Amino acid sequence: MNEVTIASPNLFYESLSFLERAYHKEIEYDGNDYEQLYKSLSAKQLFDERKLHRKIKAAKALQKKVCKSVNLTQEEIQLYFSSEGGGTRSIAKALAAAYIDYQCTDLEYMKKQAYALCDTYGYSLFLFAFCKEDMLEQEEIENKDVNFMTFLKQKKDISDSDKWKLAMICQDIKGYLRTLFDLLEPAVHMMEKEIQLYTSLIIDFQAYLQTIVDKEMEAGKEISIQSFCDDAFMDKESIDKKIIISPSIAELNAITWVKNNKIDQDSCIYFIGILMDDSYHRENHVLSREALLQNLKLLSDHSKFEILKLLRHKSMYGQEICEQLNLSKATISHHMAALSSANFITIREEKNRLYYDINETFINDLLQHLSKELL
Repeated sequence: MNEVTIASPNLFYESLSFLERAYHKEIEYDGNDYEQLYKSLSAKQLFDERKLHRKIKAAKALQKKVCKSVNLTQEEIQLYFSSEGGGTRSIAKALAAAYIDYQCTDLEYMKKQAYALCDTYGYSLFLFAFCKEDMLEQEEIENKDVNFMTFLKQKKDISDSDKWKLAMICQDIKGYLRTLFDLLEPAVHMMEKEIQLYTSLIIDFQAYLQTIVDKEMEAGKEISIQSFCDDAFMDKESIDKKIIISPSIAELNAITWVKNNKIDQDSCIYFIGILMDDSYHRENHVLSREALLQNLKLLSDHSKFEILKLLRHKSMYGQEICEQLNLSKATISHHMAALSSANFITIREEKNRLYYDINETFINDLLQHLSKELL
């Protein structure tokens, strides 16, 4: 059995996520604005209304204080958090994913470890984190002298603006990482005080997570991301020996899986949004008429429908789908995010690539519900 620890919120991750949610407009969260998210989820009647209001109120308040404490300039927002296309995460989130150990809660030790990874691997870890599954293979990642200009010329789906950012950052990867730490440090210290206002909310959610872990272990099951989400977006083939689960107020209705093989090959961390408790029943996405109509509308998009037809035959990764449909990586990423959010596909990681599979169970359930409505 794997070893599972229910931790407290990681304040660096929370601060970074609040800022990305506030400024990185390219990412299509289910309601980037918390007020919009509240209205959307309240209308779907998937949540206990009292819990929903309380948790979104907490997220709104903390995000406002984080943004105020950091006080970013427009140039810093554009560099670290904005994107014109290509990457599905911001520069800041990519830097963190590449070099930061989220299992660590001491900021100074986190810095030392991150700088040591920079010295060992240079900018190659950052390139891989920003561009995700394609173009950089494992042997290239091991080599800190990746030919950056050759790599960049091959990337047709990254905007000129983002290429310029990448080129600039890779010239001084350690310097930009140090600046990111300096920018977020006031937010982390602020969060150390403010997070205490939401102690009861966090403790309740930690207790819920522990209940799920205990039930899975009593049943003789290994803990995985599917333990917390029936329609988990990542179907991992391997089970990590050590798992740390961190509640996230910033993520709210999302689950993020983070693993850095350069820090600890056998462990990973799950950031689970505090809305993902038993007040949220994902099967209701299919049972509500509004959700049914939204899913049918999604299928009316020609490209999304063609993607599902491709996945009917076999698993595929992003670049394969791009080539089959003659669409850019950015466009495919947009479609895959929408299909995954609606449960039409599942995602799994294999050899540093994300593979997409059609979710047959969900589609069959959808067709049955459509039949009940019309026949």
